[in-house]
Amino acid sequence: MQEILDLFTATESIDIIELGADIILSAIMSGFIYFAFIRFASTLSNRKQFGRIFFLVAVCTTLIIAVIKSSIALSLGLVGALSIIRFRAAIKEPEELAYLFLCIATGLGFGAGLRVITCFAVVLILVIVVIRGLLFKQITDDTYNFSVNTEKLTVDDVIQTISQFSESIKVRRVDSGKNALCSLFVVEFKSISRLENAMDALKTKDEDISVSFISNETLM
Repeated sequence: MQEILDLFTATESIDIIELGADIILSAIMSGFIYFAFIRFASTLSNRKQFGRIFFLVAVCTTLIIAVIKSSIALSLGLVGALSIIRFRAAIKEPEELAYLFLCIATGLGFGAGLRVITCFAVVLILVIVVIRGLLFKQITDDTYNFSVNTEKLTVDDVIQTISQFSESIKVRRVDSGKNALCSLFVVEFKSISRLENAMDALKTKDEDISVSFISNETLM
């Protein structure tokens, strides 16, 4: 019985220097993840604002793992605490969740003291992300969120009209009401003049159409 009690009450001393080194390494790696997210992620949310939390997620995970690994009692207490706290982050796309998970994995690795393996794994993952981003076309600064509200045109009509002036077009969202159609597209134009031509072409087909757009650059 005493052995069981000793198992739960035993604690290991935490080396302050090693903990500091782990937190610094975690912060550095989270910075690399942040820049990869800003440059190569395809999510349409405000990437700079969302990416700022990577640092806190990584270093907090490092601290938590470093503390609870020294005591089973503390680890059980953490389970109870997390059952009360609920995180309601506004995750809009799976890619955001994937980058958050990478930050958590980084914190777990450094918190467990696996510095070399964690550095190697994170760097390798980011290299793969960079290569993939360079090989496969990502959203560029010439890409716009194109919102169209019309009562006369169908989604196919809008796509065909915009396609005449754009390099690529993707449907993001379609809301169909009783008498109106609201659709959101991600469209890439070579120049702003071609964007204006697309707007004029849409207005020719529907004089009452409402068209708005925002550059993807402003969302980063």
